[in-house]
Amino acid sequence: MSAVVCVTCGATVGDTGDRDLVEAMAAHECPPSTVYLLHFLEPIGNPDNPRAMAQHYIGWSPTPAQRIAKHTAGNGAAIMRAVQARGIGFEIAITWPGGRDLERRLKRWHKARQLCPICRDGLVLDATPGGAS
Repeated sequence: MSAVVCVTCGATVGDTGDRDLVEAMAAHECPPSTVYLLHFLEPIGNPDNPRAMAQHYIGWSPTPAQRIAKHTAGNGAAIMRAVQARGIGFEIAITWPGGRDLERRLKRWHKARQLCPICRDGLVLDATPGGAS
């Protein structure tokens, strides 16, 4: 028998041999998750091609502190392993409540720089007439 794992939160729901696996999967509720944007202290990539440079990583986890600890240890996403291997530091720039669906939307948007408060250099958007935009 092998474990059946929720693809959304990573929790073990049951075993492939469980008679009540369908009911267990239907009753499973994922814990609240967090989407996070990490800001690298230096860009990483090919300096000869600005489009091949990155300074952010967007990820999600139901246990963000543990996931970011994995990134810090060099055991996370490939880009985070490369960041750690080069000794580049990073900061948690911002977090949002949400799961994998929000993470995917933000990644497809390709606007991490605009979402990053560190890159925006403290610019506060003001919706009032005459405010900063």
